[in-house]
Amino acid sequence: MILEHRCRNCGGCLEKCPEKAIRRTDRDVCQIDEELCSHCGLCVEICQLQAIKKSFSISTFLKSLGDTLEERGKGYAGNN
Repeated sequence: MILEHRCRNCGGCLEKCPEKAIRRTDRDVCQIDEELCSHCGLCVEICQLQAIKKSFSISTFLKSLGDTLEERGKGYAGNN
């Protein structure tokens, strides 16, 4: 979640995001696309104004959990 009142649109988060999940809107405000966001936290670390906060919805949490479990299952006998 980007706190618009703190964000100064420096673009640091746009450049740092490996998923390209952050974009500028028509109103020149940065916004995170929750569907693309992997919740790695790099944008939170780079923002010196603390304008980005981690936020998880239940659906995002379950997707992240499923991705993690799927990744951990790779390489085990019987798993594709």
